[in-house]
Amino acid sequence: MATFYLSSVARVPRYLVNEYHLDWILHGVEYGVLCLLMLKTLDSFGWMQVEKAAALTIIAVGVIGALNELVQAYTPYRSPSLADGFANVVGAAVFMAGYFLLRRRSTAVAQLTDRNREL
Repeated sequence: MATFYLSSVARVPRYLVNEYHLDWILHGVEYGVLCLLMLKTLDSFGWMQVEKAAALTIIAVGVIGALNELVQAYTPYRSPSLADGFANVVGAAVFMAGYFLLRRRSTAVAQLTDRNREL
C-alpha cells in the first residue's frame, strides 16, 4: 500500500531526476526492499525452496511495479514510464542477488566456525 501511496503523492524535484537519475535509484531501492520483505514472508511459511520463492517474488514485484505505473497514468501530475518499471525490476533483482550473496557468505562462515569448534 505504501508503494502505491508514495507513487501517487511524492514528487522528486526535476533537477534531481534529470541530473542524477535519483528517480531510478529510488525506484530500485523501494522495490528492492519490497522484494526482500516479500521473500522473507514467503520463506517463513516454508512452502517452497527459497530459490523458487525468490523467482516468484521478483515476478510478483515486477507485476506490482507494472500496476503501479498503470495507476500513475490516471494520477494528476504523474506519468507512467517504462524506464521506471525497468528500474523496479532491476532494483528487486539487485537486492535479491545481494541477499543470496550475504546468505552464502554467512553459511560459509557458520561452517568454518563449526569446523573450528570440532578441532
